[in-house]
Amino acid sequence: MSLADLGSLGALASAVAVLASLAYLNIQVRQTERNQRALLNQAVATRAIDVLRWRTEPPIATLATRVESGETEFTAIEITQLCFMLRITVAMNQDSHLQHAVGLVDQRTVVLTEGGLRGHLRWAVFRAVWSIIRGEFPAETVALVERVLAETPLAQPRDLPSQLKRQLLDMPASSERTAG
Repeated sequence: MSLADLGSLGALASAVAVLASLAYLNIQVRQTERNQRALLNQAVATRAIDVLRWRTEPPIATLATRVESGETEFTAIEITQLCFMLRITVAMNQDSHLQHAVGLVDQRTVVLTEGGLRGHLRWAVFRAVWSIIRGEFPAETVALVERVLAETPLAQPRDLPSQLKRQLLDMPASSERTAG
């Protein structure tokens, strides 16, 4: 084997090594992208959970219950709280839609955040609050909220304690549930 043949073999081996390195790098980049996307999806879910936890705080839970029971008389401070409640949800939706548009979060994350927005916009008070704060958002966000608003039916006031009692009465006895 001549020196030229050995040089050709070396060049071929070098090319194969470079190709293998590029393939490995491609796999690593894809895995990193998946990990980053998962972290961003998790961040959105964590933020939603934090908001839900905040909504259980007695003053906020009381205010939300009054909205859902059909009350329409609120103090200036309560209206400010309602504005912030909706503003938080709208901002979360704006953020998840922007991240989705550039491929950073998946469609399920967008659906999750839109569910929270629907939860607000099904109540007349939050629809009125939206008309107060909508000018604070960019046109794309206003269009998003208006679309969700158009797709969301208006809910009737509800009495949660009575609803729970009815559900409990409608449940089969525990012996019936375990039989079978």
